[in-house]
Amino acid sequence: DASGNPTGLSSQFLTNLDDMMNRANTYKMSLYLTFFNGNDLGTAWNQTLPSGAHIQNFIDNTTSRTAMLNNVIGVVATRYKNNSAVFGYDLINESNIGSDLGYYSWSNMRAFGLAAASKIHTNAPGTQVTMSTQWLQAFDPGNFSGSYGGLGFDFYDMHQYGDNPTVENTTSMGVDKPVLLGEYGPSTKTDSNQSTNCTQFLTQTASKGWAGSGQWAYEYPGASDGYQLVNSDASWRLICTTLYNYGANLATFTGSATCSANVNRGAVLAITSTITSTAFRLSNAISDFEIYNSSGTKVAQTWVTGVDFYKGDVKTYPWNWTVPSNLPTGTYHIAVSVNSQNWGINRLWVGSAATFTVH
Repeated sequence: DASGNPTGLSSQFLTNLDDMMNRANTYKMSLYLTFFNGNDLGTAWNQTLPSGAHIQNFIDNTTSRTAMLNNVIGVVATRYKNNSAVFGYDLINESNIGSDLGYYSWSNMRAFGLAAASKIHTNAPGTQVTMSTQWLQAFDPGNFSGSYGGLGFDFYDMHQYGDNPTVENTTSMGVDKPVLLGEYGPSTKTDSNQSTNCTQFLTQTASKGWAGSGQWAYEYPGASDGYQLVNSDASWRLICTTLYNYGANLATFTGSATCSANVNRGAVLAITSTITSTAFRLSNAISDFEIYNSSGTKVAQTWVTGVDFYKGDVKTYPWNWTVPSNLPTGTYHIAVSVNSQNWGINRLWVGSAATFTVH
């Protein structure tokens, strides 16, 4: 408006954000949305708008802060409440930088964080909110209450970069909620070192109590800062395979099968197998189904290739098996399994998902 306070969001911005949400839901992704960047806010304040107004410092200026809460942050929270595409909101990326550079005071940054978290929680109950930092000492017990503690955040987000990292154990921090390593990356940005650095961060955060970690950054074909995960032709750099394999190794499944308890030789046995993905993702997998006699000899098998599993997927497979007329009578077992592509690694094996008797 004429005073430089935010009055709302453009229809084109909301159309684009809606589109991104829809795409995320289609691909079963969750977006961690960031409202502002601490390093950029200093260049935003006092910019002259086409109307001649100057953008107000909405962190320090309480009138502008209220307008931002009501007309921007609250609007977004309400628009996407209960939307599975939203993982959560980061109010200010690396918020400590803006304070360090004098763009806003630390006390007003905390006041903004407290008010914004409350606004989001009111407009969209259950939505996760935080405000990220690159200052690890903010989570030391002696600093925490005056840094990011007591603001109503649902988790905390710290960023760390460097070769051969040493990640702190979260038990030594003064935090009262989970801690996410929201960004990490190497100093030496060769393909091999980027991949090694990724493995170091992943294994350390997993063993030291962190809630998760986010590699910086996928970026786009043609990006050249060395952090990008794709080449100029959009093909994956080595790190993408490293990340995928790490997640695939953590993919878990359950399997079951149902069929008639008895079947005659020469008849058709209707078998229904179910595989549920309980964690992480496995793409281009093989769903495999086998039948064994009581001695452990395989007598039949069928499989489906190119299966993409996302966490929570439940896939059902019917199999009408014609019992050979010369099959010995007796008890048989149905096995259900999941394997990585090209039968590389077995991810699930249920050796006796169902049992039936041949007469």
